[in-house]
Amino acid sequence: MNILYCPNCGVELEIGLKSCPLCNTDISTALEKKTSVSKHTHADKNTLAQEQSATRKGKLAFEIISMSILSSVIVTIAVDVIINRRITWSEFPVAVCLVIFSYVSLLAFWNQRLFYVVAGGLVTSSMMLFALDASTGGVYWSVGLGIPILFCLNLITLGYILVYKYSRYKSINQIAYGLICVTLFCLSIEAIWQLFRYNELRLFWSLIVSATLLPVSAVLIYIHHRLKKGNVLEKTFHL
Repeated sequence: MNILYCPNCGVELEIGLKSCPLCNTDISTALEKKTSVSKHTHADKNTLAQEQSATRKGKLAFEIISMSILSSVIVTIAVDVIINRRITWSEFPVAVCLVIFSYVSLLAFWNQRLFYVVAGGLVTSSMMLFALDASTGGVYWSVGLGIPILFCLNLITLGYILVYKYSRYKSINQIAYGLICVTLFCLSIEAIWQLFRYNELRLFWSLIVSATLLPVSAVLIYIHHRLKKGNVLEKTFHL
């Protein structure tokens, strides 16, 4: 037999009573409030548990990535020093590892908007590149090569994120925009390298990349707009 208690004062109630004889609490209203509070509390606990689980997974991923990066840096420098008796070519893969580490650290521990994370990663990575360059024989490649390439990469990435965010329809057009970003980054890399190495702007391989990727992007965007209007792919190409 189920025993009913007043949700306000806890006194045992007889079946059929609408209010508590001790505190005059409306039984049905009090039970509804208690049930609602219990549901909200349960939902809050589930949300907190999910957030804690996501945080633990993020920290675990950060630890794994950090150990992998550290191992790569140690092995790369060791091989370079053994072969050349000093740090030479390993300076550049180490620079890439430092950039990856700075962004991973910010994404894992700095809970801010993506724009601030990218901006913070740019500043942190630039400082790391400058310090690495200065510690291996003076400032040479970081200011004229590394930091400009990093700036272009961040700028293009932010542009793609904004386009993706404000695109009303997300389909194969996002692949096209990604290919356009790759094209722009390749052009930026070669332009910066030419200015750094030869002090003049001469583009070669990046133009070939552009000639390959841009027509593909144009076709994907065309297909996207045809499909967006409700056209069937088979009818569009008369298949």
